[in-house]
Amino acid sequence: MVWNKWLDIQYNKDMNSYIVEMEESLAEFSSLGLKVPDVLVGCGIVGKITKRRPMLMQALNQSQAEENLGSDY
Repeated sequence: MVWNKWLDIQYNKDMNSYIVEMEESLAEFSSLGLKVPDVLVGCGIVGKITKRRPMLMQALNQSQAEENLGSDY
């Protein structure tokens, strides 16, 4: 049931609500003694936001790519 709640969390143009739902879900996992790996949390967040706001994530990726290019010099 906790896993299904995690899967049901969606980003719906309200970042604050999304973050609160994610925190509540992670607290439920923790209360059961389950540690959700950081990489899974990160991928879940990026995937859910990308699904609703692909341009937002594209801009983030572009910014990251530019930072990486700048650090090579």
